[in-house]
Amino acid sequence: MVIRHLFWKIFIAFFLANVFVIGATTYTVLNMTETKRFEERQKEMLEKFAEQIIFLYEDGRLKKIERIENAGRKSSPKDDPHRRKFPPMQIFDQHGHPIFDNIPNKFKKTKPIEFGLVSDNDTDYHVSSYLGPQPRFIQALQRLNLLQFIFVIIASTAVSAILSWTISKPINKLRQYSQHYKEQKKKIPLPKHLLKRGDEIGNLTRDLGAMIDEIEHNMATQKQLLHDVSHELRAPLARLQVSASIIENHNPASAQYTARINSECERISRLIQEILDYSRLDQQAYQVDNIELQPFLLDIMDDIKVQYPQRHIRLHSTLQPGTIQAYPELLHRALENIILNSCKHTPEESAIDISIEKQHNLIIRIRDFGPGVDEEELQKLFQLFYRAKNKMHTEGFGLGLGIAKRAIEKHQGTIQISNHKDGGLQTVITLPLVQID
Repeated sequence: MVIRHLFWKIFIAFFLANVFVIGATTYTVLNMTETKRFEERQKEMLEKFAEQIIFLYEDGRLKKIERIENAGRKSSPKDDPHRRKFPPMQIFDQHGHPIFDNIPNKFKKTKPIEFGLVSDNDTDYHVSSYLGPQPRFIQALQRLNLLQFIFVIIASTAVSAILSWTISKPINKLRQYSQHYKEQKKKIPLPKHLLKRGDEIGNLTRDLGAMIDEIEHNMATQKQLLHDVSHELRAPLARLQVSASIIENHNPASAQYTARINSECERISRLIQEILDYSRLDQQAYQVDNIELQPFLLDIMDDIKVQYPQRHIRLHSTLQPGTIQAYPELLHRALENIILNSCKHTPEESAIDISIEKQHNLIIRIRDFGPGVDEEELQKLFQLFYRAKNKMHTEGFGLGLGIAKRAIEKHQGTIQISNHKDGGLQTVITLPLVQID
């Protein structure tokens, strides 16, 4: 499973780190504490056993050197009132003679603990013995207060969650801000509490604000440049067309050349107009109005049939009579550009189908029956001045779909182009049914 959210990545990382630190600390402390306690208890037990054996020896009830082969077995018959379970141990008197020997072979290679004892008769004895197996960590952990352990886990979870939220929340705020700017192309104030922060989040917020300001400045400069250049080109174009007319009047034989000049001037004039239309999309204030979509589309189709009278354009609609809110001028320009694009780049005998349906949103599909476009080029069709490889020598400047995309985005809608499974190119426009801001 791939974790995609930063909150959960930080939370899990800190939680596991806390659990690891708590577990390691608990293991170390308990291991040291329990080992020390175990050794103290074992030594006390060994001293008691040694005192009992010395008492039996001095009392005459331990007549000879005894060896108990396996630790834990009873050393005397069942009727012996002094039977005991003896640990692995050796006891020597003050002359170094063993009085008790119970060391199994498995202890021979381990280091013993040694201590001295003084009996009730003021006789010195030397004891050499071995500790039993130390308790496992799980056994020691079971002695830990369960309520305290749960409290530590809850506290670790809370700290991890708070820390993760503290880091991820401002980043999500900045992401929402950048997403809004990307979709709306409209600058809004950055959160003041993030701008005032003195840490890396504050630096990131201020850098994002500076970047947005720079983008706004560059976009405004670019649009102004397009607008100014377009206006400046119109005057020499007009003079060029007038000069061509004068040449044609004085020399009728040059008519074919002046006609070519006028044709190119008209083409440049259309390009200038499209550039101006695009530059005005975000500068001009458009008014929202109620429109009936089906008659609205029929009007656009009638306008296009004037330019392409032989083209068969079919409209299919399941939409009930009613109005939607839109920017009429922008929506008209978007739909007209898309349909014109289909007319320009498909064979004259092919049809164009337009369908309207209402789901959660309003869906408009425009499909032609042309050759389609290579898959890797589909997303590039919205780029300004881009024309697909199989359409490089047709009319058009590669601005129509870019204008349509911006116009649909102004409606808070989406536009997608794909190759239809049965051939041709299909454009799907999704418009919200709510009121446009």
